[in-house]
Amino acid sequence: MAMVGTSSNLVPLRASARTKPLHLVAREKIFYDIVERGIGRGERYCTENELAQRLKMSRNTIRRAVDGLQQEGYLSRRRRIGVIVDKQPNAPQGIESDGPAVARQRIVMILPAWDDSVEGRFSGQLIRALSSPKLQPRLAVEIRHHDDPLLLDEVRDAVVVALDPRGRHVYELQDLAARGVRVIADGTERAFEGLINLDVDRRSATRETVLKLYGMGHRHVGLFNHDPSHLGFSTPYLGYLDAHRELDKPIHPSGIVQAMYNMEPSGRPDVTKISAWVCTFQRSTEVIAGQCRQAGLEIPRDVSVVTLDDPGDQIMPGVGLKLTAYGSDFTADAAMIHSLIQNWREDLRGTMTWTPSSWIDRGSVGPPSNQGQFKTT
Repeated sequence: MAMVGTSSNLVPLRASARTKPLHLVAREKIFYDIVERGIGRGERYCTENELAQRLKMSRNTIRRAVDGLQQEGYLSRRRRIGVIVDKQPNAPQGIESDGPAVARQRIVMILPAWDDSVEGRFSGQLIRALSSPKLQPRLAVEIRHHDDPLLLDEVRDAVVVALDPRGRHVYELQDLAARGVRVIADGTERAFEGLINLDVDRRSATRETVLKLYGMGHRHVGLFNHDPSHLGFSTPYLGYLDAHRELDKPIHPSGIVQAMYNMEPSGRPDVTKISAWVCTFQRSTEVIAGQCRQAGLEIPRDVSVVTLDDPGDQIMPGVGLKLTAYGSDFTADAAMIHSLIQNWREDLRGTMTWTPSSWIDRGSVGPPSNQGQFKTT
């Protein structure tokens, strides 16, 4: 007898299915998989590659099946996200599910206004974590573009999770909150009135990064930011001070560099005196790389670079390496959001809650090869 199902649940498929075209068999498998896994309307399903691996069928067969289901309104494709369930199917005849789907709390996630590879990775990872069956009770995640108007009647029963809201979007969210909608703003850098605000704890992340770099043998560790409007500077600065206070170590006179895009030479990091740098902006690493080239130094053999603004698993052109980062812990972020939803507290509106980060070593950091070349003052 032919078998179909997830890797952990194999279910008999009726005999007539053996004579069906493969794309119709794939359609039935997809229907069962959606029902079995309890994926609700608006939630991310998976990419076609993931689906082909899950169902052990060819990519062409899966694509044809998804094309048909998209035309019928069951599925849709979203750039950088994957396949979304637009309408939840009933279990196909002859296939038993474990029982009726449990009602889930709706989450309306608003994508950030900025649009690049980092946005795609950040949004996709958080969507995946929030949709995980490991979070119980399960959430029903819907995706909205940041310019898609949010009508009160559409989100009254939902929790709105806005990623890095800015400008007028903050005011729109505050207006919804004033009308009773539960709103969580993730990545705000500051606490907005009426919203529960989340952001990465960059103070702790900076402290941990500086301690790690000193632990590798670097004599001096610097902090560099050349975009004052990005990620803020106060919390990384405090974390930098925390680490030096904890080690009872003086800060090098050239150790803190705060500059603008059009920097004067005096506003550039001095890689000949400081062999490890923590950057609050991923593109600041390009400046570090340029200074290394001028000084005849290499990353990471001579100079180490860490970013608090995680660009993901991509090679930075000016550095030629994937950047080590203290990046967002998406599993912990999703767990925090889930906990806030299940235990909603009105007194947390207008407050900031810090979420943890995790060290991601991608190769731009290491012990310096020649500490003798770096001056002590």
